[in-house]
Amino acid sequence: MNKTNIPQYLAEHGELTYRIVGVSMNPLLRQERDLITLLRSDLAEKDENGRFHNHEVVLYKRHSDGAYVLHRIVEVREKDYVILGDNCVKREYGITDEDILGVMTSFVRDGKTIQVTDPLYKAYMELWCALEPFRGPAKLAHTGTRHVQKVANGEETPAEFAGKVGRTVGRMLLSATENSTFMRSSLRLLPEPVSKALGLNQTNLTKEEQQQALLATGNYLVALLRSVLLDIEPPEKPANVSWSAVYTLAKRHTVDTMAYEAVRRLANLPPAELLNAWSHRKDANVAKNLVQVSERDKLVRLLTEDGIDVLPLKGSVLIDMYPNPSWRQMADLDMLIRADQNHKVRAHMERLGYTTKIFDSGKDDCYDLPPFLHVEMHRQLVPESSPLPGLSDYYVDPWRRAVADTAHLYHFSWDDYYLFLLAHFYRHFQVGGSGIRNVMDIHVFLQNHKQDLHEEYLAAELEKLHMTDFRTDMEARAERWFGTGAQQQNAEEQLPVNRHREDIDYLLFSSGAYGLVSYSMDFALNRQAKEHRNKLTTGLSYLQKIVFPNYDYMMLSYPWMTGAPRASLPLLWVYRIVHRGWTSRTKIPHVFLALKRFRRGEGRNQ
Repeated sequence: MNKTNIPQYLAEHGELTYRIVGVSMNPLLRQERDLITLLRSDLAEKDENGRFHNHEVVLYKRHSDGAYVLHRIVEVREKDYVILGDNCVKREYGITDEDILGVMTSFVRDGKTIQVTDPLYKAYMELWCALEPFRGPAKLAHTGTRHVQKVANGEETPAEFAGKVGRTVGRMLLSATENSTFMRSSLRLLPEPVSKALGLNQTNLTKEEQQQALLATGNYLVALLRSVLLDIEPPEKPANVSWSAVYTLAKRHTVDTMAYEAVRRLANLPPAELLNAWSHRKDANVAKNLVQVSERDKLVRLLTEDGIDVLPLKGSVLIDMYPNPSWRQMADLDMLIRADQNHKVRAHMERLGYTTKIFDSGKDDCYDLPPFLHVEMHRQLVPESSPLPGLSDYYVDPWRRAVADTAHLYHFSWDDYYLFLLAHFYRHFQVGGSGIRNVMDIHVFLQNHKQDLHEEYLAAELEKLHMTDFRTDMEARAERWFGTGAQQQNAEEQLPVNRHREDIDYLLFSSGAYGLVSYSMDFALNRQAKEHRNKLTTGLSYLQKIVFPNYDYMMLSYPWMTGAPRASLPLLWVYRIVHRGWTSRTKIPHVFLALKRFRRGEGRNQ
């Protein structure tokens, strides 16, 4: 069919199959050999904003010459798209929704129809797009080799050779210049723990001065939170602490809503611009919390009415213990379900409009509903592959600890709830770090339910988990940070001022709510060291696991790969190397910094 007739045919019939013309979509679509099927643009599935999806192959009308072109979307921008053929190096910009006539839904290659939902096609799509930065150099190498052969055979003069290769280099550089992502530095270092925690560039300070700056800011933030919990007058900001650092640290620990309640009562307020931003963020967080609580109740009701067993976890329970529920910010909603009921849960979630992000992989099924709802349905509490095997063994069957409220709604006893609260904190603290909110959760829980705990049972179970000292330390820290005068005095006796106490405070303040990559790397290297004779083999083993992880890890990290045959693992490794090497390029230096710290004995817990 002549391409000039395609828009008319699509308009009349809604769908069109035709033989591909041109080489711009090689190696996927071959000229005069492969067939493609297009669906008219208004009939195609779009995202929640009514836009076409990134990496879809679309037919559009080019502005410059009016030609109809079949290329791939490589970037979705606010008002238009960036488009590139699979065999091209120069991107096209300014393609709008109105320019797109159709979307490829399938293609026929060697007599076999392949849908765009096919896992192998998705693997090709992700890999090929990740390889985009290398197309220019590859084309240059190919062009150079071909023309060198022509020069050697006398088919081309050296001057002609230089001209053709020069034009190829020029096109490559032009493409690189237009593609801002390609031109970004790939070796920018992430901030060190102090700079990251405070949002400041502390390179002019010594390591000791950086630690003291963080400790001063963290202690003041804790004092603000304590004043809110105890409903007392908040302390004024010390001179050695900046408001921008307090605000940044509060956000990193997801306690900024609660901290704002103290800040707004101060005599000496932060700068107006910062206070206004803080107020707007607080309002957004409060609204988010209200929606999350309502959604929690709705999900529990819908699932239990359908005979699905549900046990709310973590923040979903803790939020009701805080004097004001809006003070306990939540990133997501957590619930424990039975593994054999997760298909029924998925049906409900998708009926409610949620998108399934992870399913039957790892320990959780994850669902998202824009703009901010994220729900984790836990089939396990601790993954079998946990770096702390004692925890995974202890929680291999969490349902045996569940207590029924109704036919299908369950809870843990307060003893077992507190054990899991501590275990969850302990796991994050040991691996990548965790912070102020977890310590405050301990304080709030004990204020509400200390009288409901059975010390003999707790002591025995904590001994099994090797968490006795951790519990003692963190409970004392919770009293020292958030308790009354008498509680603080008792905590000071258990946690006297010394270097160890400051080191733990520093780790908590620097970790934020969800830990640091550098801390998790230190933990992984220390764990690897137990399996090897020396630091060299430890480092090599660590690198091998990062670059060439096992099949299960690949399926967990890249859910779209689910169903790919194990024999394709080498191909998946290639994709991971290219994709992560580019998208996580700022983290690569931290791997080598972690190895350097490990070699020098300077890593965390060494």
